[in-house]
Amino acid sequence: MTMGIPTHAPFRDTEHKRIRTRLGEFQVESFPVPHNETENRGFLIKAEGQIIAFMVDLEYCPYDLSQIPINILIVECNYIEDLVDDSLPNIRHKVLGHAELETTIGIIKNCQRHLRKVFLIHASKGVTMDKERAIKRIREEIPEYIDCTFVKENTSYEISEIPF
Repeated sequence: MTMGIPTHAPFRDTEHKRIRTRLGEFQVESFPVPHNETENRGFLIKAEGQIIAFMVDLEYCPYDLSQIPINILIVECNYIEDLVDDSLPNIRHKVLGHAELETTIGIIKNCQRHLRKVFLIHASKGVTMDKERAIKRIREEIPEYIDCTFVKENTSYEISEIPF
């Protein structure tokens, strides 16, 4: 059934590592990221002189993004390794294919040259994540000028107010 809504499915194009497209005023580049042996992609979104990187459902980022002037990073911070209890139900599914706190820190540090804002997403609910501890640990590793926060459900964030 055709609804007249254009959709893009870059994950179906397995022949290309990087796929570039334009959606209105947005230039979007997608790239594969590892997610427990299933296909998944990260995105670089360019608009109005800013670059936003979006990465969720990934084990790690296999690319050096340090030369890309990323201003805003939206990245998964799913769990903290020492809080994982192998006896919990479905624990393998919860951690496989997801970014652990130290992995997220590595991604942030790799992008930090032009970075001003980090939105942490896809945090595990329950005992495998402590958001206060995670934020404290991240702030130990990144420059003060980078604002870092876990997003809250059903909350909008105005990113155009971030000065560049």
